[in-house]
Amino acid sequence: MFQPVERDLDEAGELLRLSRLEGRDPLQDAIAGRLALDRLDAIAESDRDSKEAHWADQLRRELRERFNEIAPTKFSITAKPAE
Repeated sequence: MFQPVERDLDEAGELLRLSRLEGRDPLQDAIAGRLALDRLDAIAESDRDSKEAHWADQLRRELRERFNEIAPTKFSITAKPAE
């Protein structure tokens, strides 16, 4: 059975409060982040030998690592013994 890895709800809550205090809508932040990652993916995959593609690849890797520290998207598998 697949289960999402437990998220750090305290940190997620802090990020949500910070977003609201700064007058931003968390949904807009999420959409903007997804659009930015999609654009970085397109640049990184366009011409792998260019400096721009290398820069985009490095940035998208850093963003994914940082976001994964805050809100893990990896799944863990728990196996049940066969009956």
